[in-house]
Amino acid sequence: VCYRRRTLEVAEDKIAAADVIVAGSADGLTQIARIWFRAGLSPDVRVLVPSERVRRHGVALGFRNVHDCGGSDTAALLR
Repeated sequence: VCYRRRTLEVAEDKIAAADVIVAGSADGLTQIARIWFRAGLSPDVRVLVPSERVRRHGVALGFRNVHDCGGSDTAALLR
């Protein structure tokens, strides 16, 4: 098993607003924020993250509605 991080590239015509963003890591949230804000989308979108550390990172990126779910499993996200 191997793991590799890559920069996410999304065509501008494929970017659309969402009601909720779910991010499993600070790196993933950074990638989402770059795309989200480049598209001029709202910083008030609800963002669900797995920990307080990632929540603080989301706020630092400019999101205003970031929630620590206390985990990344389905039950934590649904809570």
